[in-house]
Amino acid sequence: MDEHGQSIGILIVATDVSAQVQNRLEKEHLDRQLMLAVASSGIGTWYIQPDTKALRYNDNLAKIYGYEAETNMTYDQAIGQVTEDYRPLIVTAIEEAIASGGDYDITFQQLRFNDGKLIWLRSIGRIVQDENGEHSIFSGVVIDVTAQKHEEQRKNDFISMVSHELKTPLTSMGGYIQILLSKAEQTNNPFATNVLAKANNQVKKMNTLINGFLNVSRLDSGNIHMEKTSFDIADLLKEIEEETLDTVLSHRIFFEPVVKAFIYADRNKIAQVINNLISNAVKYGPIGTTVTIRVHTTENTVQVSVQDLGRGIKSEDQLKVFDRFYRVESDQIGMVSGFGIGLYLCAEIINLHHGRIWVESESDKGSTFYFSLPLEK
Repeated sequence: MDEHGQSIGILIVATDVSAQVQNRLEKEHLDRQLMLAVASSGIGTWYIQPDTKALRYNDNLAKIYGYEAETNMTYDQAIGQVTEDYRPLIVTAIEEAIASGGDYDITFQQLRFNDGKLIWLRSIGRIVQDENGEHSIFSGVVIDVTAQKHEEQRKNDFISMVSHELKTPLTSMGGYIQILLSKAEQTNNPFATNVLAKANNQVKKMNTLINGFLNVSRLDSGNIHMEKTSFDIADLLKEIEEETLDTVLSHRIFFEPVVKAFIYADRNKIAQVINNLISNAVKYGPIGTTVTIRVHTTENTVQVSVQDLGRGIKSEDQLKVFDRFYRVESDQIGMVSGFGIGLYLCAEIINLHHGRIWVESESDKGSTFYFSLPLEK
């Protein structure tokens, strides 16, 4: 190679090295900016070596945990501060995230090291891969959500108190209406019978709403009771089909044939989920359209879906429909009663059964709500 060729080669190498240095400097600058942003936000960061469980963390996390010792906090020490009811959940969630390389997101209670104060934390993380594509570090952040949890508890206490106070007079009102309705039917008074029947339906709707609020309160306080038994979901769907066809006359309700599939779950709670999804499909689907209920089984799970032909749900709303008190905005929403707790309760019930719930939807083509549960082993 002549002198010009060597010069060109040296120039190319120098340019490559210069570009690498520039990229490294830019990355270091961005890393410093990120660390400054995290430090000023009060967010704690942590890093766990998957094999050894070696733990690293920033000063914010130490402050959140109330850890003031000179030696570094260990993984076992951190887990030891988690309350007994949440400790198995958080350990399982960490092990599953490490094993699968998936995301980790859990809210839990623990005691601070320095004053023993009970706090609520939300920890979010995932496995980070190294340059060779190996799962190298499990990293994430911790946020103190104690204030939000206390605010939620105050709201739930208020809702529970009001709901309990409303139950007694509403029950009495329902009893009086049923007596008057019976007398109206006996005296063959069509007008009174029609009006009292409508009033009785409104009382039932109010009872349903109040029971929903009470269920939310019980769920948040951990007092929702589960009575799990082994049962065939095909039998449950058959019962729901008979009840639905007798009561829903505004839509065509179609239940596809179901094969036997045994699950270990709370039968009444799963029935509540299915009925709620069917009720929503009827609410949001135009009168006269079809609501289709399907069941699909795999080797390990059973999947139930409820499809409507309504307006559909925007993509930005699909991740929020299972949030408490969330209602999708539309020009028809004022025509539909409810407070946005039905789907939240459905999601919590399915989560308590270690299942999964989600929605697929397309504007002006309808929505399909799914949930899956593990088959009985």
